[in-house]
Amino acid sequence: MLDWLIVDHYALDHRWESALRSSCKHIMAIDDLADRQHDCDLLLDQNYGSSTERYHDLVPPDCKQCHGPEYGLLKPAYAEQRSQLPARDGTVRRVLIYFGGGADEKNLTGMALQAFHAPELADIRIDIVVGQAYAHQSSLEELAAQRGNSTIHQQLPDLADRMAKADLAIGAGGATTWERCCMGLPSIVVSIADNQRPACDAMSADNLVDYLGHFDLMTSEMIRERVINALKNSESLCELSRRGMNLVDGKGLDRVVQVLSSLHSC
Repeated sequence: MLDWLIVDHYALDHRWESALRSSCKHIMAIDDLADRQHDCDLLLDQNYGSSTERYHDLVPPDCKQCHGPEYGLLKPAYAEQRSQLPARDGTVRRVLIYFGGGADEKNLTGMALQAFHAPELADIRIDIVVGQAYAHQSSLEELAAQRGNSTIHQQLPDLADRMAKADLAIGAGGATTWERCCMGLPSIVVSIADNQRPACDAMSADNLVDYLGHFDLMTSEMIRERVINALKNSESLCELSRRGMNLVDGKGLDRVVQVLSSLHSC
């Protein structure tokens, strides 16, 4: 029998979890929608602003709950890289573009790279990271070649090294947000799913990210304007970096493991 079954899927709820009760001692559910019931012993919602009130009547009364980015499930590489980082000075020499490992059907990656096709941004080095499923590889390679000073990376094991080298990031909301915060990397963020909007709005209001808006409103010109504005406000970038590092220290996985261990011993 399993000690722990960890469930991380938006299509699964208490019915599936209850059916597996006989195969495991404990169940942990990872969620951030708070739109369905869970039959679990531990509920993790690592979103910014999450709280037990969101899951009122959605989990058993004795369910342990962990909320917020302090429980962010980051790979150890981020804490390791973070410990070696010098303080950021707010100067933008290198930018990381990453909109997730999926197909990126709207090609926000290409749109962001296109934003740097401007004389005043020509000296900035660009790292673009895409996944194997990315749907616009040929056009992206053409854009990178036209601009120059741009490198495409595919299927990296993690982004810790790229984030350590970057001075500014452009990318999606979601789990990568906690990685960028941990690395003190100031970010221009675009929400690519409706469930990302509340956290992006809240983090923007608390000066943790520069939230540009939802993906269906994006243009290269909007991204370019926000980048140029960032270049003129080094102190604002330093503040984003400091606040992000204070929010996420990269030890969330250790905290979750400690909770799992404490509940298992009960």
